[in-house]
Amino acid sequence: MLNANVSHEMNTPINCIINFVDILIHKKVSKDIKKLATLILNACNSLKFQVKNLLERNLIDRDIVRLNIHTHDICKVVKNLILSMSY
Repeated sequence: MLNANVSHEMNTPINCIINFVDILIHKKVSKDIKKLATLILNACNSLKFQVKNLLERNLIDRDIVRLNIHTHDICKVVKNLILSMSY
């Protein structure tokens, strides 16, 4: 139950920020604003991923293990890393 509460309490505000920034990215704004909005979006998605990992770690610690296999686009990961470090 604690995991569900923590997940909800963390993900709800993160999702609000993601949705707002996504709207901003699709509006007619300057390139600098779009670049900053993309940086915020990437940071929020990273934070959301880390929250998920922490909650899954808690499940592992309680001997409740689930295997999730993901593929990643290394070019996209590196591009996002470079973008996040450019500011």
